[in-house]
Amino acid sequence: MKFLKENSFLLMLVGIVVLLGGVMMVVRFSAADAAEERVERRTKLSGSLKALTKAPVVNQAVLDNELQRVTKSQAAAQDAIDQSVAFNRGSYRTMELTYTDQGQQRTIPAFPIQRREYRDFRLVYTFMLQYEKELSEILNRLNATRIPTQEEIAEEQGRLARKMAAKKAAEERKSFSVAPPKATSTRRPSRRRSSVDLKAMEMEMLGKGPMAGMQFNKGGASRSNRMEGIPSEIAAEAELRGLESIRVKRARLGRVYADMGSLDPVFAGPSGKASDSELWQAQLNLWVTSEVVDAIRRTNDRVLSKLPEDSQSVINAPVKRLVSLQVDREYCVDAGATGASKTSGMPGKMGGMPMMDMKMGMPMDLPQTGDRRSQRAARSASSSKKALSQRICTQDYDVIHYDFTVIMPLRYLPDLQLSLLSGNNHTVLDVNIQAVSSQQPGSRGMGGQEGLYYYGTDPVVEVALGCEVLFMTNWERGDFDDQEQKWSEEFPPLVPVEVLRNLKQVLPGAIRPEDEKRLVG
Repeated sequence: MKFLKENSFLLMLVGIVVLLGGVMMVVRFSAADAAEERVERRTKLSGSLKALTKAPVVNQAVLDNELQRVTKSQAAAQDAIDQSVAFNRGSYRTMELTYTDQGQQRTIPAFPIQRREYRDFRLVYTFMLQYEKELSEILNRLNATRIPTQEEIAEEQGRLARKMAAKKAAEERKSFSVAPPKATSTRRPSRRRSSVDLKAMEMEMLGKGPMAGMQFNKGGASRSNRMEGIPSEIAAEAELRGLESIRVKRARLGRVYADMGSLDPVFAGPSGKASDSELWQAQLNLWVTSEVVDAIRRTNDRVLSKLPEDSQSVINAPVKRLVSLQVDREYCVDAGATGASKTSGMPGKMGGMPMMDMKMGMPMDLPQTGDRRSQRAARSASSSKKALSQRICTQDYDVIHYDFTVIMPLRYLPDLQLSLLSGNNHTVLDVNIQAVSSQQPGSRGMGGQEGLYYYGTDPVVEVALGCEVLFMTNWERGDFDDQEQKWSEEFPPLVPVEVLRNLKQVLPGAIRPEDEKRLVG
């Protein structure tokens, strides 16, 4: 004990040293384990990084499937473009110009423009003549009729007046030829009139009226000549009945009202001067006019072909009249151009579509027509060429805007739109519907012409459609073979360089590299 007491300090010191040594040993072993664990983790991470450089992160099968899907989508898109180009080429035929060269008759396509032939044989004039001819042929497809002329109206009124006067005279003669009733004691029997007396009475009756003393004449007689000697009351009735009769007769002679005044010719008449842009616009005008006319014809044929032949006329036709067709002269539209929509400020419109009475299927609060020509001009001036579709000319297609106005029962409007959209890459941008003014005989609206139309018993409205059509650039601007370094014989460049130059000024992004070669050359 004494030893422990005397050496307690030393013993305590030894215990502390041993304890500290033990703690240090434990800490050392723990640190070594942690270090080894960290080293092991880093080794595994390094190995994973090395493995990433040797194998893909995503499953290769997934990548192959996606690549195959994208390839198929691109092929389908190119196939759609190729079909559209082929459809354009098959649907739209350029005009052909015939001329005589050294005693031989030759024919060339109007586009591409061949400078030497156009210059040496004055083909601009030939172009205009051919344009008028084809425009007339397009109109003939409608089997159209027209309103009666004043000569025809007067002829029909005179015919009815003579018929009514003769009938009345016959009734008068018959009344005098019937034996009078037996006389009573207070009245004397009237004597039978002789044929001389009856003839005198007939002439006296025909001599009444404001136009007595004039001779009837079937050729180019005036209206007053045809009414000569007709009593005023018969003449007044004959005027109304004659007008109504001739309106119906003219309506029965065709399937739709249309004439050259309904179309939008580029040239006022044949001449020897026109720019390349005007010639190209005339060709575009023919194509668009042809498709609109065919859409109207198909719409009417679907209904009229089911009726007897004597009922296939305006009276039963879905589209009863082509009022006007206007093809935009602007071949391209500035991407920054906006302008007011056709629907702005127009009654009976909302969101580009007519407001409809859902119960009756008829337009609500339709404006009455006044000066329709000025109304259409105002709508065209304020229209936005980018409304709805927002399309402008691009390297893939060119956009042509047009509008046309027809008179028809409203229930056939979907059929007309379907007929139009099935023709080519058409889009209906705007539909405007107005009521048609009174069609009673004698009505005088729209410059005294409106009352001469007869549409039958169906209620009709005036429908104005604003539309656009796409023409594929590989067809109209041509297809350039990069390997052969020449233009395709199947798809030559139809569009004149002058048109491309104007397009580049407005829409530089719409010019293709091959178009640039034409501009530079």
